[in-house]
Amino acid sequence: MATVWRVDTDSSLLSGVQFVKDERGHQKRPASFPDMFTGERLSGMWERPRLEFWPKAPAQDENGNWVDLRGRPTEPVINVTDFPHHYGGVFLCSARAAEVVLPLLKDDVEVLPVEVVGHDYVLLNPVTVLDCLDEARAEIRVTRLRNGKESRRVERYAFDPNKVGSARLFKTPYSGFDVFAADAFKSVVEEHGLSGLAFRPAEATPRPVFRNGLFDIEYR
Repeated sequence: MATVWRVDTDSSLLSGVQFVKDERGHQKRPASFPDMFTGERLSGMWERPRLEFWPKAPAQDENGNWVDLRGRPTEPVINVTDFPHHYGGVFLCSARAAEVVLPLLKDDVEVLPVEVVGHDYVLLNPVTVLDCLDEARAEIRVTRLRNGKESRRVERYAFDPNKVGSARLFKTPYSGFDVFAADAFKSVVEEHGLSGLAFRPAEATPRPVFRNGLFDIEYR
């Protein structure tokens, strides 16, 4: 069985991205920009957002100086990569990377225009949603809600290869922010040296770990 990969942002290269602020200092988020991208096509209602990079340094002190999580002075860093941010289930993708991956992903993503100050990017919105879990092997927590409906949370993924089929990039109805990829997408990203993504075996179990004073996730 071919490996299915969970696609994440490479945390070591992550730079924040925020909506450009208006004259009052409020971020201007278009009404068409959802909290979570669920696989629906949005081009018919899409209003192009304006975004800008935010330095990796996590905070500023009361004097406006950049500090790390322990309050120590640090220098702000902006990592400009091919896939700098994975927001709510979509990927910010450089124009260079889009030329490489779109021939492979043309049936699995919708390209949405976005303005990133000083840079050339698009948003890739995964629109292939597959109910492809192997429920005999997956670990699924089912909670019955007060309205009588069920909420399903996947704690460990396992996929039925016959249901995944030829999809290169996809979501499931239960995956929330998670996006999954076939070997073909991972290979194209690595062969062309596209930066910013991390691939984890989707059927591995994520476990929180504490490293260098920060929480991280490892997969086993």
